[in-house]
Amino acid sequence: MTTNLQVVTTTAGQQAILDADTAGLKLKITHVAVGDAGYTPLASATALTSEKARVEIAHAEVDPQNHQLALSAAIVDDGEYWIREVGFFAEDGTLVWLWSMSSGALGYKTAPVRFLLGLTLTVTDVPLGAIEIVDQGQPLDLAIEPAIAESATAATALSAAFTDEGRRGLERDAEIRDIKEQLRLIGQETEQYRLLLERQVGERVASTERLAASLALSAASAAESQAEVLRANGQSGIIVTRQYNIRSRGEEPWYRPTTIGYAALNAHDHANLAGVMGLAELGMVVNGWYLRTRHNDYVDNTPAAKGSGYLAVRRQDPVTVPASVTGTPAEQITKMRNLLHKVTDGSIADADAQHFRWDLAYAEVWWEVLPESGGVADSFYSPRHQADDTSAAGLLNTIQMIDTTGAKLRAENNPFVPVAVRSIRGRPQIAVLRYRILTRTVSTLKDHKISDMVAFVDDVPTRMRSEVPADVEGSRYARFALKTPDTWMEKIPGLDGAGASLLEEYFEDSEWKQITGWSAGTTLNAAYYSRRASLSVPDASGRTGFHRGFNDPTLWAALTTQERVSGFERDGRTYRASWAIPLELILRTPLESWNPYGIPEQTTITGAGTEASPYNGYRAASVNWFTPDSLFQGETAGDDADTSAGARFALDADGTTRAVRASGVRVFLPPVSKDGGGTTLIRTRYPVHPVYHEGSPAYIEAMARFAEGA
Repeated sequence: MTTNLQVVTTTAGQQAILDADTAGLKLKITHVAVGDAGYTPLASATALTSEKARVEIAHAEVDPQNHQLALSAAIVDDGEYWIREVGFFAEDGTLVWLWSMSSGALGYKTAPVRFLLGLTLTVTDVPLGAIEIVDQGQPLDLAIEPAIAESATAATALSAAFTDEGRRGLERDAEIRDIKEQLRLIGQETEQYRLLLERQVGERVASTERLAASLALSAASAAESQAEVLRANGQSGIIVTRQYNIRSRGEEPWYRPTTIGYAALNAHDHANLAGVMGLAELGMVVNGWYLRTRHNDYVDNTPAAKGSGYLAVRRQDPVTVPASVTGTPAEQITKMRNLLHKVTDGSIADADAQHFRWDLAYAEVWWEVLPESGGVADSFYSPRHQADDTSAAGLLNTIQMIDTTGAKLRAENNPFVPVAVRSIRGRPQIAVLRYRILTRTVSTLKDHKISDMVAFVDDVPTRMRSEVPADVEGSRYARFALKTPDTWMEKIPGLDGAGASLLEEYFEDSEWKQITGWSAGTTLNAAYYSRRASLSVPDASGRTGFHRGFNDPTLWAALTTQERVSGFERDGRTYRASWAIPLELILRTPLESWNPYGIPEQTTITGAGTEASPYNGYRAASVNWFTPDSLFQGETAGDDADTSAGARFALDADGTTRAVRASGVRVFLPPVSKDGGGTTLIRTRYPVHPVYHEGSPAYIEAMARFAEGA
């Protein structure tokens, strides 16, 4: 039997894994140690408190999908002790994972007996792909020892012999015949009672099954009814962001932010981390289903190719530097500065513009079958945040505590992920609502200028708040809308992955009817997201075109064949789907890879980033600083959530100290100085999320009256 352990990843272990991952290597885990001290483990630990024995790992299996490691080992020594702490060590002796508890134990180790450890570790805060378990290829045999089995066989034979002898003796006694007759009569009565009991139990089971089916039907109907109400009162979109400290003191209703707190979607900068976009907690309604996220700080992952596995992703390719930016560092800085000015005035040449890329970030939502274990490992990676529990029950318990008390936990890792009865045919299916945030490259600045992509949205309540500047469009409070959303969203694959192709059809009027593209005569690949489609024959109203959902203008849907997704059977087929909404349009710039000083990439960073103690280089995953400071003049208005403001100092390849800025993605680039004075401000992140309440009848009427008054 194996024991499930929720282990703590030590600080030293996490650093070793990150170093190995950055270097393209894998950290080798080779030994397990046990001790007799019980306590609450801390990440700062480097050894067991009271180690008793350390042995090589006998056998290991890795389950990356569920973030689990199954390990086994045999503890053989002369000691006798309770096992209350377990550590897992790398090849170089680094303590990587630690388990202990202040009360209770795994078991008691006695001197003459080997203690067999069978452990399953749940690890969610480091990538298992950067880990290699080095075992001895020796699965532990936990069966009964042969000697014990032989003793049991001998005892059985001896018992049978005594029984046979006793029966032969008793059969000689006439009284036994009377007893047999009585037993026969009792046996007949017992059989009759057994049949009666069996029938009663069968009736009870059938009644219980009918009751369970009724309860499942009621629960599924209640969940769907709630979704129907939300569908009728809004559209798919963001409904609310966390309300952080509001700078003003107004009591008017518009001081309560909906999707705009200290910024639209509460977006912030983590440019010191390559390809990471800061995004706080969000409440969203997609296709009528409500969920609330953890703090999101997401990376530029995009769906992997079809066949890569459930929820498989890959990092987006890096942006390259235009061939025109060459020469000495000073010459490159001048050319890059001029290039950025041309981005804003639209005069950039095509050869340079193709090195500025449009990536669309989107939220993807689906119902996933809840495993019997109740496990819900995080569905997408963030270098800064992961859900604080790996079970649906644990997550709900924390949310209930927070919602009951009004508390706020510092780490902001507490999502609300609903659980509901979905399929009711056969055994009721329990599912959990999942989400993830990914990105997808949709165009370049060569093909589409900024004015082609987005339009500013005048969010009147936000504009009325006193802390919001007059130039709302030039601030983080600004919200935008995609000009041709279907063009970009239809480039995004669903859960089957990039390159998948699915036909969508339904059985009606004694034949299969195919769903086609919105435009006449076009095909529809249902494995990619679409908002609009057409019927192959007119509907009862004489129309062929339709939007996804009953009355939802901002819902994109895609079919999937992934069996982990909750599905519904009809006419011999199982239908599964996911839904998506756009979140941000991101202008990826060559600044993410442009390194004119030649700051070297390091696996381990030393120095404090000051002029007196410069960094020895840069590290994309943590200290991503290599853009020349002289490219910019000053800093844009930021927020407490930012981690990349200002300049640092780093050594170039020649050992010269250079003033540098963080090189990752920002909401706004720092002001780019102009020859002759002045600066250019370039926005690179455009919030383009639909808003739930803008689909409500009340909002529609309010906007109509606002327009009428204007």
